[in-house]
Amino acid sequence: MQGSKHYHDELAKCHQRAADRILQGCLSNGGLYIKMGQGLASMNHVLPVQYTETLEKLHDQALVRSGDEVR
Repeated sequence: MQGSKHYHDELAKCHQRAADRILQGCLSNGGLYIKMGQGLASMNHVLPVQYTETLEKLHDQALVRSGDEVR
């Protein structure tokens, strides 16, 4: 039933699994995907907390590149 605690718990688990997959996809692909993930992380007014908290890691753990690599 939609209003039950079990429903909300299962929905939260589903959101967390999806957020974890998105995070791994962003980290695996790098570049623009990390920027998109960072943008999603800031959408706490739209997305469930599982997404925003998980994707916040992209702000701190983004891949570091040297200036020579970028050029």
